Amino acid sequence: MPWFHSGKNRHGVWSPDGFTERFKEEVRSIRTRFGTKKVRAGLDDSGPWTPCNLRGVDVFVRVLEYDWGCIREDDEYTPVFDITFEIATDRTANPILVKLFKKPAQYRRVFYKSQIRLTFPNYYPRHPPTVYNLMPEVKALHASERHNVLGGGRLCIFSSAYDWNSNKDNACSALLVGLEWCVKHYENFDW
Repeated sequence: MPWFHSGKNRHGVWSPDGFTERFKEEVRSIRTRFGTKKVRAGLDDSGPWTPCNLRGVDVFVRVLEYDWGCIREDDEYTPVFDITFEIATDRTANPILVKLFKKPAQYRRVFYKSQIRLTFPNYYPRHPPTVYNLMPEVKALHASERHNVLGGGRLCIFSSAYDWNSNKDNACSALLVGLEWCVKHYENFDW
């Protein structure tokens, strides 16, 4: 049996009733960190802006959609988490809004919007999930512009055994490393 499920139902479809506790913990790790709300089995809706410090930069992250109900069936069965998100900076005291409403108003400037995909290996959690940035610009980078990006937007962010601690890291840890890559790439290349 795979690490995430106790088996298939009679129609060959993965049943949410069979998900293991470990899989449920992985789903909850992202849901709890980013405040998403369950719409139905396999899909969460947007959460609030969440403050994060990514690579020393204070930003806000909002998950717009969190699809955790897909199973990839290549040479192995593995869950796929697709997380659509925005990253923004906080700007305060917009002079126009202050003049209109007679009080400081906060707003956020979104500087990065994309989708991260996490795919889990058969031997998870001993091995980290694979992290993809599905932004078309990232997937189409020329070889000279690829900084830790492999084919198809796969991010090369777990370079050694020390980057992943199977006793404490989880799906949310992998997502945060992917978000850190986005912030660093934006700082270096302005997109």
